Amino acid sequence: MFKRVIKIFILLIFGIQSVQAQVNILENNRALLNKLAQFAYVGKLDSNFIKYKAESSSGYGIASRKTGTVIFPSKNSNSYSMASYGKYLAIGKRSNLGNELFGLIDEKGKVILDFKYDLIGNYLVPMPDSLVIVQMGNKFGVFNTKTALLSQIIYDNTSNVLNDYDASRNGTSIEAAKSIYNQLGLDGFYNLPVSVDYIEPNAKIIVNDNVAYLVNKKGDKISKNYDYDLESFYKTHPYEYYLGAVKDTGSKNSEARKLFLINGLGQEVAEISSYQNSGDRYLIDLIPKSSYYFINTKKIITIPDGYEKFVELYLSEGFIGFVNLKTKQKLFVDQYGNQITIGEPLEPKAAILTQRLTDSEINEFEKLVTKQLYLGRVTKYQYTNTGKLFKETGFNCEGSDQPILGWEDTYYYDHNNKVKRITRYHGVDKPFNLDMNEAAPSVKKIYNAKKQLVSTTSTVGETKYEERFTYDSSGNVKETAKWYGGKLISKSMFKYNAKRQVLAEEVFRDGKHDYTYTTSYDKQDRKIKYDMIDSRGISTSIWFYRYNSKGKLQYKIDLYRMPEEKKMEVMEAAPPLPPAPKKSKN
Repeated sequence: MFKRVIKIFILLIFGIQSVQAQVNILENNRALLNKLAQFAYVGKLDSNFIKYKAESSSGYGIASRKTGTVIFPSKNSNSYSMASYGKYLAIGKRSNLGNELFGLIDEKGKVILDFKYDLIGNYLVPMPDSLVIVQMGNKFGVFNTKTALLSQIIYDNTSNVLNDYDASRNGTSIEAAKSIYNQLGLDGFYNLPVSVDYIEPNAKIIVNDNVAYLVNKKGDKISKNYDYDLESFYKTHPYEYYLGAVKDTGSKNSEARKLFLINGLGQEVAEISSYQNSGDRYLIDLIPKSSYYFINTKKIITIPDGYEKFVELYLSEGFIGFVNLKTKQKLFVDQYGNQITIGEPLEPKAAILTQRLTDSEINEFEKLVTKQLYLGRVTKYQYTNTGKLFKETGFNCEGSDQPILGWEDTYYYDHNNKVKRITRYHGVDKPFNLDMNEAAPSVKKIYNAKKQLVSTTSTVGETKYEERFTYDSSGNVKETAKWYGGKLISKSMFKYNAKRQVLAEEVFRDGKHDYTYTTSYDKQDRKIKYDMIDSRGISTSIWFYRYNSKGKLQYKIDLYRMPEEKKMEVMEAAPPLPPAPKKSKN
């Protein structure tokens, strides 16, 4: 019975862990994220309020930390000087004269004290939670948050102690503040804070000659050797992290080191770029602006290039926010690795970027021309920084020294990176939208027991168009047959290489060989040539494919239409092709 209880308990623990692993903090806070995504920057105020910027160049505003609802709007005149005192918030605003004046609002945004005071807030002199210092000139009063009343501005700011930052840095402000406390009847209110020692760590650093390592409480070595003095990178109960380094053998610099984040068990968590870190109890920056380690869940996340943190203060809630510096989209990531992108990317400019090919491009394409084939059409592809197709431009090169623009399509995407609109430009008039919702005929698909597609049937009006497929033992399409209006119109037979890539498609019409389409590939398995060969073995059209440095298709070059006299000459000299193979009735 006892063993059964233990077993159930263990299963329950695993069940709880499984449920926890499936938590999606982002979906549970979707309404809040939508609010935060409207801000350009979010900064910490306290556990109830945040300060934000509506635009990167604007002043600050205040919003609810829990809901993201704006309490005090962001304006250019609002300064960074903001502080909260219970349900009241002190705000600095820059005047037309350039000086800063302060006011006080409540949690609903109502102005309680007008913006006319030189300073509001307990910055250098500690005060009871219910009192807020309000200064005007060298005099001050106190606002009582319990009664919502401001005393008379009659007390002296003796020795300018309320504003003496030098005294604060030198540790003498508490002595000077006694005059403030005496005037307010607060003698004995403030005591120096008691220092709290760190809890004893589970691991200790040992340095032996030129190497360093970690040992546990028993003195057992638990980490690798490092040729750099181990540093207590971050230590707070129950988490301990250390930093170690070894020689970077991949660098020509003999002093170069690889840095590693090490946990309290001596295990290397991840490579890290710098020993300088914020020391946040929830998150460690592995690579600035790129890779992060969530301490609670031991989860490493990597952010795409071009993003920068714009909200970090929600780490206690379990998520962090980034902004795409170009598109302004907001990306949120939680401590379980879930991600949500909010906002649509900026649409590309509608201006036509490519209306001609350069001389160097044309010269490269002309090198492909043969005695039988000449340059007919070139399609050029352009991409955004994120790799999505931006423009597709077709040039007609036939009978012209300078290629003529045939069409140019511009692609626009929604927040899910799906094409939402395509505009076309013909070189005259204005670009127009292509109809992406044009009704397509319904297609009926039939699959076999192996889940292979064996036929498709589409109906246009009263006419049916059908295509049937057969497969070889490797699962490749061996043959297709096309039927139109109940009549067989063509058959195709396919050949493959060892990588199951189509090398050739032989097309037969009316039982006779009509065309062979061959495809060539490069070492990266990219299509580089597509050759259309007629029944006499003559290439009537060849498409060449060229790629950019990132492996994206950049050009498709079409060579076709031989001069008739050359075409006849080649046809007469070409040997006849063998007849089409006879198909068995089985």
